[in-house]
Amino acid sequence: MCDLIPKTLNDLKRAHESCNPVVIAGYSRESTHKGYLSWILDSRRNKANATNITRKLLNAAEIDIDFKSVHVAPEAKTKTCNSKIDLVLRLDPSAKGECSEEIPVELKVESGPSGNKQLQNLNNQPSIVLLLGSSSTRDFDWERYSNIKVVRHSQLLELWKTFCNAGPLFLCHWLESVAMEVARKRLAHELYQRIIEKPTPRGQATLDELHSYGFCSDKHLWYYIYDAFRNVQEPFKKWQIADGSYNPVLSGPSKSLPLETGVQEAYKWYFEFNYGVLRLKLSKPEGDPYTLEKLKDWRKRLVEQANDPSNEKLPAAKPSSYNKWSKKWLTMVKWDLRNPSMDFERTAETTSNIIDRYQQSRMMG
Repeated sequence: MCDLIPKTLNDLKRAHESCNPVVIAGYSRESTHKGYLSWILDSRRNKANATNITRKLLNAAEIDIDFKSVHVAPEAKTKTCNSKIDLVLRLDPSAKGECSEEIPVELKVESGPSGNKQLQNLNNQPSIVLLLGSSSTRDFDWERYSNIKVVRHSQLLELWKTFCNAGPLFLCHWLESVAMEVARKRLAHELYQRIIEKPTPRGQATLDELHSYGFCSDKHLWYYIYDAFRNVQEPFKKWQIADGSYNPVLSGPSKSLPLETGVQEAYKWYFEFNYGVLRLKLSKPEGDPYTLEKLKDWRKRLVEQANDPSNEKLPAAKPSSYNKWSKKWLTMVKWDLRNPSMDFERTAETTSNIIDRYQQSRMMG
């Protein structure tokens, strides 16, 4: 049954090794989904289901259009969007004499949102963004774009799973692959617990095992771990998941530096998880040539505070080895909170104690 999400890691592994053509082509590649959806949503290729499938998608995106058939144009432009869109749905009207409607559909699997220019173009008309992988966990202010509606992989599976058995084989294969991705999200924490017990938690052996469950990278795994963590730990519900270029990050709110450091208020500090390592970071305004010299003493006190003997219940802190800005960020102190169980309650309690310790010291303003 293609509407059955694998329930266990063993189920997921078997499903991933079942020679599904979407998996073979590469689930993490947007081009794979572009090809499959251009068939699934096109009335010429999916004669029995395309219209109803598209109608369910439009309803989920709160787009109300009456149409009799749909044609899909990959890598196309619309009248109001000058940049190429992954898919453009061209809806043929039900009534004679009416003009066809165009709905842009942008796809994201592992990458984050596109640049502002493309989003502004999409926002010129009702549009849909499908988040089909770990992109579904990334935080972004979609509400700024009132005409863009976001639909995530789990929603799509729920919308379309009834078409699986009656639909063509390519539709069933694609839905099965989406079900595997939903399972990866649900089982990421459990898989981490299994892998971390091995001697090389970030080595090639681990990456090979991740691949055997369909994860394309360790970043892919960690985005889902972060999402599960904040969903069950109340103090971290408002922390933001973002792409830190080479690293997946989960960041807390930023605050201004205390005035005694002598730096302008635009400098901010915040705590951030990076592959399970908690970091106390500093950010500066873009283009500011400020050096770290004036922060030298303050940075030293941060490390001393972290390793104060009275903090015996807290893990040892390490000062960052970096002595220059990386773009606009700098790690000041870090704590490795990874452990064999990656127990969420334990991680949340330790992190809260570290943050409270600094706030009570009034070093952070």
